[in-house]
Amino acid sequence: MGRTVKKKKRINPGRLILTVIIVVLIFFAAISVKNIVSLHVEKNELEEENARLEEEKDRLQNELENADDPEYIEEQARQQLRMVMPGEVLYIIEEEGERAKASAESGSSEKSNDGGTESGSAGSGEGNE
Repeated sequence: MGRTVKKKKRINPGRLILTVIIVVLIFFAAISVKNIVSLHVEKNELEEENARLEEEKDRLQNELENADDPEYIEEQARQQLRMVMPGEVLYIIEEEGERAKASAESGSSEKSNDGGTESGSAGSGEGNE
């Protein structure tokens, strides 16, 4: 019988080095692409935040310009501090959602303080006709 001779395949060192170099270059290219994409995402987020801050800056500058205006001061006193001019009557109308939230926040402390009655805009009978 005949003998079959197996040929050993030799690894070409030049081809091996070229393959390793290509793999390393692909690896570094992938890392660079990932970094570029993440930088673009971060840039977009920062631009959105910058736009939001610019709007807030404009609002605050407008508020600062109006700080000495008597009409603006009166408006803020009415809105934020619920102040009224002499002779005016302030009516506070609570909506159902606000009333439920207020009663949930005060919880049982309000019931123990005033005997379980609900406080609100009804007052002590003043203004009833």
